[in-house]
Amino acid sequence: MTTHGERAAGVGTSLVAFDAARCQAECAARDLGFGIRIEYKAVTDSTNDDALALAKAGAAHGVVVVADCQRCGRGRRGARWSSAERAGLTFSLIARARWKPSELSLLPLVVGLAVRHVVAKRVSEPVLVKWPNDVLVSGRKVCGVLVESYSHAGEIRALVVGVGLNVHRERLPPEIADRAVSLEALGAIELSRELLLVDLLAEMERRFHELAADGFTAAHAEFARFDALSGRHVSVGEHSGIARGIAENGALILECDGVPRQIVAGTVSFD
Repeated sequence: MTTHGERAAGVGTSLVAFDAARCQAECAARDLGFGIRIEYKAVTDSTNDDALALAKAGAAHGVVVVADCQRCGRGRRGARWSSAERAGLTFSLIARARWKPSELSLLPLVVGLAVRHVVAKRVSEPVLVKWPNDVLVSGRKVCGVLVESYSHAGEIRALVVGVGLNVHRERLPPEIADRAVSLEALGAIELSRELLLVDLLAEMERRFHELAADGFTAAHAEFARFDALSGRHVSVGEHSGIARGIAENGALILECDGVPRQIVAGTVSFD
């Protein structure tokens, strides 16, 4: 995810429009519920906004909005989340289930683990998940996740899971050039955005079923293995200390002057 206007520059790669028909056919061939319909947009302001509008209009569980260029997307806490044309995989998934509000903080972690799993099969460097919603390779961000919900009459009617994955090499703005990376820059063995999306949807679907059936236990143990913050001195808002993993409720455990605190939300910076 990069600032809009920075033109993608693939090395030896022809950046072509996303093939929604191919992707949807592959989802059907793999009998996926996620990807039951792929809504493609060449350019949009925000795939999450598009998916939320579709959800409010009654779109089914598993519908996906994917865009070749996102101009005015957003990350957590109002951060800008844009993508250069055809350089990344930017999509939002509509998921309908009986979600509890307490589960919403777990979902970015579960999705992050799904992305980590798919990316790790394509690159040789270690891939880690950074609480609460990023995927890192060698300390640089390759993917971000944003989960939003649509509620009516006090009940969560749908979730929208937004994912932005850097796929092709780009000319990154100087202010983020040392903090972001793409799959192509990492020498990934497979750069098809259509196949990437199918693999991501399959892995997300599997993990959503696991979360619904068995809770967060398995994902919690997996997160501990791939935690980008564990043991590091970090700051979150006014709190500073050593990251000691995450709690069963998805909160970051931050040891401040020897006392563990649970941080439920915030932006992490390394000290």
